[in-house]
Amino acid sequence: MPAVDVSRTTVLIGEGPLVRVLQVRHEAGQLLGYDAVTGTRVATLSGQDAVRAQGQTHVVQRYGYPVGVTRTISLTFDDGPDPKYTPALLDLLSREHVPVTFFVIGSATTRWPDLVRREAREGHLVANHTMTHLQLATAPPWRSHVELVGTDQTLRALTSWQTPFMRLPYEGDDEQSTTESVDSVLRVQRLGYVVASHDFDSMDWAHAKDPGSGPIPLPTLTGQNITVLLHDGGGTGI
Repeated sequence: MPAVDVSRTTVLIGEGPLVRVLQVRHEAGQLLGYDAVTGTRVATLSGQDAVRAQGQTHVVQRYGYPVGVTRTISLTFDDGPDPKYTPALLDLLSREHVPVTFFVIGSATTRWPDLVRREAREGHLVANHTMTHLQLATAPPWRSHVELVGTDQTLRALTSWQTPFMRLPYEGDDEQSTTESVDSVLRVQRLGYVVASHDFDSMDWAHAKDPGSGPIPLPTLTGQNITVLLHDGGGTGI
């Protein structure tokens, strides 16, 4: 696999719940985006995206909302499963007929496999959040491989389905956090996974630590698409 120089990758373009690193090329009067790992053409840059990408060899792109689709809310839950909170959440989701995505920790799935089976059986998407909630940016490549592939193999054994999606532990939705995670995103792309992010962080973990801080904030909805980050595990009170 050829090396990718991302030393100048400091620009974030696009919008959506997914993230990838693109190589930028000028061809036939157009500014095109190619997957930085596979070399596949995946985007034609226009408007403000093209303006921001000018002069860049690589950019980080947010993408994934279908063209013409609006007014969608996607709920995602990290760091589970948890033997106390996940069953209660699944009961609520079942009553309200709401499908969500669970980004699970591999070590937790081995402790409570029946909860993972229930998530999949009840129509939720179960995806990869590493084996131990490791900060991939500071880990050697071999450890990243073990964290991702080990979790993937565990999920396949429990659900008979291979997830293409993973979410980076400690990832943020702002431009600085997203561009600073470019090395981690590339590691995940090289392993063939699709990197998921979010548009709105509920900060529910902080409210769990300090219940007197008030209600968990809700996103401002103006007809846009939005992906919300929540947790069903990962700490005391969550």
